[in-house]
Amino acid sequence: MTPGSPAPGEPRQQALVDALLALTSSSDVPFDLDSHAALVLEHAACLVPRSALSMEMPDAFGDLETVAASSAAAASFAAHAAHASGPSTAAYTSGDAVSVTDLSAAASAWPQQRSPATDAGFHALYAAPMRQGRTIRGVLVFYRSDASPFTATDCTYAQALADTAAIALTTHQTVAHQKILVDQLQRAFDTRLIIEQAKGFLAGHLSIDADAAFTILRNHARSHSARIRDLAREVMQTRTWPPKDT
Repeated sequence: MTPGSPAPGEPRQQALVDALLALTSSSDVPFDLDSHAALVLEHAACLVPRSALSMEMPDAFGDLETVAASSAAAASFAAHAAHASGPSTAAYTSGDAVSVTDLSAAASAWPQQRSPATDAGFHALYAAPMRQGRTIRGVLVFYRSDASPFTATDCTYAQALADTAAIALTTHQTVAHQKILVDQLQRAFDTRLIIEQAKGFLAGHLSIDADAAFTILRNHARSHSARIRDLAREVMQTRTWPPKDT
């Protein structure tokens, strides 16, 4: 090794760090699964070289569907009917990676894969479940068209990318959920605030207490099929009672 040259495996280690940062970086742009999948495919080329890739996630019925593929051959193979009972589904349901070194072998545990694999030109396959704790978010399926097997290092980085993709999905969904929650709380606060303001105005305007003012607001809203927050907003805008628009 020459002085200053990277240690064996170091480029892929850095590529994994880059993938983690790229996939989990926060953004004001709403999360888009297609863009997320495109990033996974982009980083897979560095982490598991000489491989095609399909990213599969469960649909509304729990069946895997391909959300992205790095080549037409990968997309075709992943869409084949036999694929539904193949290694990717086994990896998804078990949470364990599935490796097939020769898809065309007579003794293969996945005989239904032989014909579509031959048509697609694939020889080996590695299905890595996208794991977030005990939750399996989907599967990354790596394909090779030559007889070179996936090495232990290839498998390690394939699984690391799959888990990174799952973590990123969870991160984005958590952020999205938190934003929804914050928006809901803000709306609730705004609603409560305008109602309290209307109660205060009405109490002073009619020389009554706040509870009585709220009862008047609520009964008026019910009798006019209006939402109390809309009524309260109208009261504060017009500073009149009863409001002119109800």
